Amino acid sequence: MMLITPSALTLAALIAGAGIQPASGSPGPSQESAPQEPSSQAKKLPKAAQYVIKTAQGRSLRGLARVHGDGSVEFKSGGQWIHLPAEQVASTTPEKQVLAELTRRKKDLSIAPADQLEWALDQGLLTEAVRLGDELIEARPQDLDLRAVCSSAAKILSGMPERGTEGELDALRSFGSKGRGFVREAVIERVMTAAPRAELLAGFTADLASKDVGVRSFALFALGRLFPKEDPRGVLLHSIYDPSEEARISAARAVGDFGAAEVGRPLVDALTSKTPAVRIRAAEALGHARVDKFVPPLMDRLYALSRAAGGVSAGRPAHSYLFVGTQTAYVQDFDVEVAQFSSVADPIINTLTTGSVLDVGVINTAQVTILQEIATVRRSLGRLTGQGQRWKARQWKKWWESDASLPYRGAEGEKASPPSSHGRDASDRTRSGAQSR
Repeated sequence: MMLITPSALTLAALIAGAGIQPASGSPGPSQESAPQEPSSQAKKLPKAAQYVIKTAQGRSLRGLARVHGDGSVEFKSGGQWIHLPAEQVASTTPEKQVLAELTRRKKDLSIAPADQLEWALDQGLLTEAVRLGDELIEARPQDLDLRAVCSSAAKILSGMPERGTEGELDALRSFGSKGRGFVREAVIERVMTAAPRAELLAGFTADLASKDVGVRSFALFALGRLFPKEDPRGVLLHSIYDPSEEARISAARAVGDFGAAEVGRPLVDALTSKTPAVRIRAAEALGHARVDKFVPPLMDRLYALSRAAGGVSAGRPAHSYLFVGTQTAYVQDFDVEVAQFSSVADPIINTLTTGSVLDVGVINTAQVTILQEIATVRRSLGRLTGQGQRWKARQWKKWWESDASLPYRGAEGEKASPPSSHGRDASDRTRSGAQSR
């Protein structure tokens, strides 16, 4: 499991730069702790609890700490208590309060997703920030501001290779293949400068044939972000035919980065394929691409499937009769023929029929596939529009025929697919009303 922790070098630099020393009575790195009788001074130490500490340098520390009345803090790190003088402490907040504020912010729809994530990172809630970033990227993969905040967090991810080191690209590819949305957004920023463009393209294209799902998934993600003008056929094929759902989703997201108007038509055509599995996976890919242009073709497909399902299930299914039994031959009688001085007994052969006659109702086996397709199309429409995931077909039809669907059916052309945030200079990644990063 990947550990997301504050850099040990960052903490060491903070402590050394501030002239901070281990707390009195706490053994230093070179000292051996010996059993001692508790002194009256030790008995008066404040109770240790989980705190989020903001230092005067603007950094956040999270962990077990003791807050003294004079404003100084003892912070436990590396098995010893580190004394932070009052002038080095900007604020101390109990961890429970910070987590409660994070929960409130997640429920507040007026706060932009990028601001929610940036606040969590600023408070030092690294584990929660990674989890929140994964959720937000999953819901809004085309949000450029959100991508930029994730990218800025690369410096706090433990295990990231140093810039310019030997094997940096391989280490980054391995790191990205083991992460999800938040980690991949942070890694891809570093990948851009780790090798020449041609080497990156060749490497990620080769990774599409890997047996490792994570490697394929990260390669598809990188191709969409870094090479949106290259040949999209590999991405399109993986969006439908890759055996891994994770890789198919990553490929579908890459289609959104490539530009749905230019490369998404094969996915729309696949909705009417003769192969049921292809039709279902094409509907899934259109939903995961998160491009508004795909709402009209999905609605057209929903109408067609609803008509087909109605035709199959209307009235009483066709019936027929099925006989299951055996026939046994036997000698029923003899036909005697008399001739001069002789007689001949000619046997008469008959059959005995035993068994059952069943009344059988014939049901079209395509009904199951149609219902699966309808459910898949509904889920994809929910991802694209944010409407109810549990809506039935009739509810989607009602929505489509109302004014609420005008943003999706008013323009025949596609909204321009957002460019990758990683193609911009860091100074350009700003939000309205936010300070430039």
